[in-house]
Amino acid sequence: MIIARHKWGSSGFPPLMEAVEHLSNYGWELVNVLSVGEGHHVYAAMRRAS
Repeated sequence: MIIARHKWGSSGFPPLMEAVEHLSNYGWELVNVLSVGEGHHVYAAMRRAS
């Protein structure tokens, strides 16, 4: 699980997707993305690709 928290007034989505893209280079794949609190807390569930 990756969590991106961003300052008030901006979205945590871009830094989260940067982390997801980085981890995908090491055999991880994105399963789900969940946004809480108008996008200020964004979670990405990832798993090891087989």
